[in-house]
Amino acid sequence: ASCTQRDKLAQLTKEAKAQMAAASGKENTPAGKKAQEQAKTAIAAAKAINPKYPPLVEAEKELSGADKRAEEEEACTMTMEEATSSLQQKDSKRAKLLFESVVNQGCASACKAQYQIGQLRKQEKDLKGAAEAYAKAATCEPANKEYIEAAKRAKQEAAQPQPVPQPSATPPVSPQGTAPASSSST
Repeated sequence: ASCTQRDKLAQLTKEAKAQMAAASGKENTPAGKKAQEQAKTAIAAAKAINPKYPPLVEAEKELSGADKRAEEEEACTMTMEEATSSLQQKDSKRAKLLFESVVNQGCASACKAQYQIGQLRKQEKDLKGAAEAYAKAATCEPANKEYIEAAKRAKQEAAQPQPVPQPSATPPVSPQGTAPASSSST
């Protein structure tokens, strides 16, 4: 009996891995969720035969990792949606914070979030910051023409001499404040 059991074990483990591969990256779609469920079922059945079977132990680890990723992705999606609705409500400060948290969490939508940060900084006339964010978005997703174009444009805009802005909150730094105590007097 042990021979067929072992075959069954190998088959269930293989089935679990195949389902996990099918769900990979699609953990939050109906098809992905279904594949995840089937992987779990196969793993449970295999565990009933031999919970210590090494490929099975490995598959189970992978599955809990995928579960965690799915949860993180779901959190990312929610943050992105919140950021987008903040944008629609013209709450750019909150939107920017949310987009930044998407980037920091390493979400799948981080590239898009970087691009949005660029858009927001541009609105705030922070051309340097915008160029930086666009460049990050373009590096993050090199196939995206829109990001690459925006990065190029922003870089050019940031390089142009700016029209003198209205007096801003930061006072100009006085020259003696920056230079070390003049050494020429020695």
